[in-house]
Amino acid sequence: MKKLFLVILILITGINCRAQVSEEANLLEKKEFYKVISQTKKVQLVDVRTAEEYKNGTIKYAQNIDCLSDDFIENTDKLNKKEPVYIFCKSGNRSAKAKEKMIENGFEQVYELKDGYLAWKKENE
Repeated sequence: MKKLFLVILILITGINCRAQVSEEANLLEKKEFYKVISQTKKVQLVDVRTAEEYKNGTIKYAQNIDCLSDDFIENTDKLNKKEPVYIFCKSGNRSAKAKEKMIENGFEQVYELKDGYLAWKKENE
């Protein structure tokens, strides 16, 4: 019985470690985020902030899909789920939640800008 418990514990720990690595792998520093979106011909770049925030400044070529809106999932369904999607919010909190929703809805690759638009703006001023 102890061996079975130990095996289950090891399996659960391994799954959790892989999930953490995966989460970190999909969180891109601003330089890497810039490199990828600037070198991708048809990048799916999404600003998940509110329309008001988007109107006050965003990353070039980003489309606005507010993650707090009731139709967020419906609006993201217009994107290609098999291609990478790059998302950002103001500081990284909303994009993390948006990424979870998108992955639950069948998106295969969702990448976030670490520290959000605030970090982007600071770096690119």
